[in-house]
Amino acid sequence: MPRDLDRLAIDELLSEFSDDQLPALLLAVAARLMRNGNGTHSATSEGSSDRLLTAREAAAKCGFSTHWIYQHADTLPFVVRKGRSLRFSEVGIEKFIRLRSGR
Repeated sequence: MPRDLDRLAIDELLSEFSDDQLPALLLAVAARLMRNGNGTHSATSEGSSDRLLTAREAAAKCGFSTHWIYQHADTLPFVVRKGRSLRFSEVGIEKFIRLRSGR
């Protein structure tokens, strides 16, 4: 597809969202980009394993409230589900923070 058509398709898609919906859309796109292909997170580059955090620990690390973490769990890329239980990948949170801070 030519570049102009790509841009037109993206503009048309984005026009379906209100301005207040765009942050959630960007968060969902970032979440998809941060996944390693199978929806899980790999170990750190140093070879150490990932640590799973509680919602309280994850919220503190991200700077969000525990309520916000639970409310947005479906769109966050670092959520690890085990049955009805939620845990949060420390490595995934660090990647999420780096991506959002532009580093």
